[in-house]
Amino acid sequence: MFAPKSILTYLAQNVAFQLGSKCFSSQSTSLSLLDMLKAHAVGFYKIAIGMEELRAYAKLRSAVKVDASDRAKFEELLASMKQECKKLELHYTLAMVRSIEANYKNKVAETDTYFSKGYIESDLLHDLNTLDMSFSNELGSDLIFRIASNKNEYFEKDALFGSEVTNAFPSATDNIRNAGTCFAVEQWDASVFHLMKTLERALHALATKFSIPFEHETWNKVIEQIEKRVRSMDSSFGSDWKDKKKFYSEAASQFMFLKEAWRNYVTHVGDVYDEGKALSVLTHVRVVMQALAKGGLEESP
Repeated sequence: MFAPKSILTYLAQNVAFQLGSKCFSSQSTSLSLLDMLKAHAVGFYKIAIGMEELRAYAKLRSAVKVDASDRAKFEELLASMKQECKKLELHYTLAMVRSIEANYKNKVAETDTYFSKGYIESDLLHDLNTLDMSFSNELGSDLIFRIASNKNEYFEKDALFGSEVTNAFPSATDNIRNAGTCFAVEQWDASVFHLMKTLERALHALATKFSIPFEHETWNKVIEQIEKRVRSMDSSFGSDWKDKKKFYSEAASQFMFLKEAWRNYVTHVGDVYDEGKALSVLTHVRVVMQALAKGGLEESP
């Protein structure tokens, strides 16, 4: 197999790339090609391999009409390129592919004449070189970001905390997904902020359970009122009122702990988090939300 030189060399050396935190651009950064291909360039890798195979044969038979086998490979290559260009919004290269495809079809349809030999290997070589250059140049205008493999499970997951939590607190879905996505791209502070917004939806549901005003109130005031109502619970809450009292008491205590431990610092002080702290908060909030949902707390319809 011929080793792709242009696109793959470009991908390995020149694409703005990152292994975990902030994106950067560098013309001299030494990167793992395997990591890049796994993360975002598998489609480009296959295209580059196909290009180089066709280009090698075209160089050897420049005046010969492209045979049916190579035409099939080229058509498959064009289809793949259109798909990849749409995926990453490479509009200029997509237009170039479509133009080359139209010209190719016209030439293939032509019969041998004095003025035209149809679509020959030199045409193929020219088109491949044009596509290669367009592909590489347009890729250079974009930043490509790699999610570390151990964080893929957090990236853009709608049910990161499980379906039970999603069903019980549908209004928290966006914040839960954003918390996971921010964690995956190593935006620790943003992840914790979204986790606190997630808890806010659960606290709102708990306040509603006891008819306690929530809007425009501080967490501290809301939690204190919930604790007061919980302490006054009796048999009027049903035969299982003791179990309910225990559950709501523990829930209120958790909210007070979370407020003191994280929420106040994230919202008012601007505390700074690293990966370990952010993961600790995410894990704790997930356990709390799952426990609340399992205990029967849910948002009002």
